[in-house]
Amino acid sequence: MAGFADALRPDKFTGVHFKRWQIRVTLWLTAMKCFWVSTGKPEGVLTAEQQKQFEEATTIFVGCILSVLGDRLVEVYMHMTDAKELWDALNTKFGATDASNDLYIMEQFHHYKMADNRSVVEQAHEIQTMAKELELLKCVLPDKFVAGCIIAKLPPSWRSFGTALKHKRQEYSVEGLIASPDVEEKAREKDVASKGDARKCPQRKGMKAPAGQTSKSANVTIGNTEDGSGYGNLPTVFSVNQSTNWWVDTGANDARGSTVLMGNGSHASVHGVGTVDLKFTSGKIVQLKNVQHVPSIDRNLVSGSRLTRDGFKLVFESNKVVVSKHGYFIGKGYECGGLFRFSLSDFCNKSVNHICGSVDDEANVWHSRLCHINFGLMSRLSSMRLIPKFSIVKGSKCHSCVQSKQPRKPHNAAEERNLAPLELLHSDLCEMNRVLTKGGKRYFMTLIDDATRFYYVYLLKTKDKALDYFKIYKAEVENQLDRKIKRLRSDRGGEFFSNEFDLFCEEHGIIHERTPPYSPESNGIAERKNRTLTDLVNAMLDTAGLPKAWWGEALLTSNHVLNRVPNRNKDKTPYEIWIGRKPSLSYLRTWGCLAKVNVPKRRSAKLDLRLWTVSFWDMLITALPIDF
Repeated sequence: MAGFADALRPDKFTGVHFKRWQIRVTLWLTAMKCFWVSTGKPEGVLTAEQQKQFEEATTIFVGCILSVLGDRLVEVYMHMTDAKELWDALNTKFGATDASNDLYIMEQFHHYKMADNRSVVEQAHEIQTMAKELELLKCVLPDKFVAGCIIAKLPPSWRSFGTALKHKRQEYSVEGLIASPDVEEKAREKDVASKGDARKCPQRKGMKAPAGQTSKSANVTIGNTEDGSGYGNLPTVFSVNQSTNWWVDTGANDARGSTVLMGNGSHASVHGVGTVDLKFTSGKIVQLKNVQHVPSIDRNLVSGSRLTRDGFKLVFESNKVVVSKHGYFIGKGYECGGLFRFSLSDFCNKSVNHICGSVDDEANVWHSRLCHINFGLMSRLSSMRLIPKFSIVKGSKCHSCVQSKQPRKPHNAAEERNLAPLELLHSDLCEMNRVLTKGGKRYFMTLIDDATRFYYVYLLKTKDKALDYFKIYKAEVENQLDRKIKRLRSDRGGEFFSNEFDLFCEEHGIIHERTPPYSPESNGIAERKNRTLTDLVNAMLDTAGLPKAWWGEALLTSNHVLNRVPNRNKDKTPYEIWIGRKPSLSYLRTWGCLAKVNVPKRRSAKLDLRLWTVSFWDMLITALPIDF
């Protein structure tokens, strides 16, 4: 019995996986016939013999527990001599901590994905282990649910196998399900071994360019299956040269990252990646993405095995091959020189971008050391003899650079518009970093006429007041100009997106144009106006030495002045085009300067001074010189 108990002895507990360790300790101490003392001293009066048995069992229990605790934990619990106290302390300390791990295990179970480079059976056992760990933490997953998760998490190359399991319409247990991938995996290993023997065959004629031959534009691709035009992106291997001919390859080539394994065991380097559109004589167009550029291959190859794996059907009969998918005819080809060549139209669009596969390993190392600078600078450094010399294809890029440095296309400036006043308005709402004006206003709203570039600015307390001020603006300008507002262009802010705003525009026949998401340049006139106003406000506040709360007065004053300043490419000021007469600027004074104001008689006594010293803060639109 002692030998059996020794076999059950668990490993030392280090603070993790307490539930698992607790179960093993329970079995071990039960075999040692001393676990019963963990519940405490039996009730009632004990005889001398019973007391002796309890004390001996307690000593064995405490000694066994301390012997399977880590060194750091022993120092914490070595002072405890009571079995129940020691067992409860461990359970209280680590039982709750272990229970909090269920969320992490759930997250790990949810995000687990099987990989093609590992055994599927081994990965299925890992999923089963996570389910069992959740079961120990009182989170029981049904066996049927776990089996379904294993099928859903199969790697991409096992997708057809998973689909076949679903179509069998039978319930699987986890153990029964794992047996099926085990058989399939062994069969695939056997197929791979047989293919390996077949790959030892001599190289095909014309498959690789002879040494010293000038490189042609050749590509190889492993595309991804996505929805798109034509019949999607084929997960097949291609090699592309300048010819429009494409040949069916039965698997003598294998793409491995930046190289291609040839039929004779040699490797060909990948020099670029791009897209190719193939048009069969039937009219069907197939777009191939991620086409890899391989100069040492002089034929355009399509892997037949990968076509069939993706659902395409290739039928070879006599001297012809027929390609179809899901029962629909795609195209055909004919035998030529020992290979089957697809019948394609002359139409074939090719777009190739170079990648790091076109650079040798030393260049890749230096590219990483130099923090991914462009390859043109690396060539200059090489010519300056600061780094070793290596061959770099012009325009080369690495995958990380493409993903991390990809800019948006530049926004094309709109053509000049010859519009009448109020035919098009630009509007935006802006906040001054949550700084309130003296009147408690937080936002300002701009309304700009596209034809005259005359600006109106309103100060708002909240965004929902935008519609109220737009109504005020509409009533004023339509009455003054005797015209109607035709179109309003704004961003997608919530203040312009309310149902009330849309209903008001519909009632008055105003077309509300909204810019696309994340493209402020589409509302560039209003955005540039906001920047101009804020720049002027900052300068005015700095010159006057006033706090930021005066930004509202500075904003209204700067807008008043800008309407009387000519815009670029215009000989007249917005005020002159809008009002019909030239403005007068003789009354303008420096904002924030000291001013002398005559005191009205009704506000002064006979012995009082006739002038007040004030500060010039506001330039009202009615051209009154002061505000006090």
